[in-house]
Amino acid sequence: MLTGKPVTRFVASDRMQDEMQSSLLLGSLFVLATLSIGFRSVKQAIISLTPILLVVVWLYGLIYAFGYSLNIVTVTIATISLGVGIDYCIHVTERYREEKEKGRDHRKALQGVGGACALALVGSAISDMAGFSIIATSSMGLFNTFGLFSAIMILLSLIASMVITTAGLGILHKDEKDRSSANIDSKLIGE
Repeated sequence: MLTGKPVTRFVASDRMQDEMQSSLLLGSLFVLATLSIGFRSVKQAIISLTPILLVVVWLYGLIYAFGYSLNIVTVTIATISLGVGIDYCIHVTERYREEKEKGRDHRKALQGVGGACALALVGSAISDMAGFSIIATSSMGLFNTFGLFSAIMILLSLIASMVITTAGLGILHKDEKDRSSANIDSKLIGE
């Protein structure tokens, strides 16, 4: 960033913030396209991406609630949350898909997400939050802010992936469960 006159610094900083905001939108589109190809389902891609976009909204809300302003550090964390948080959601979605491929029904597949998957994600999130919390103890304001909101972002990503992604998968595949139950009922009635 250019140094010198305060107005020059402000203009350069403001432009960088705008670029980071637009990179969040562009990154979201790339993630959606990549997940759609990888999952072979636009619906599952949307279910995996939506919780992380909510994390960005929650993060901006907390930044405001804590009395911080949008600056290069806080905008950077919001952008990073897309890359960091999507891993958690992909992990949840893939675990659900693995359980379904093993022939488990909808309820058992969702329970599989809450078992070993949850333990792995919680362990990963705790270690990441611990690392960022150490940075939050810095006496330098920018590092302190970065560490604090990065740790919060990890926690919010964990919650979003375990609660919202799982709920989204439950809703998305509920129709599938209802159809299979109807097929079983019709077979029982026919016999």
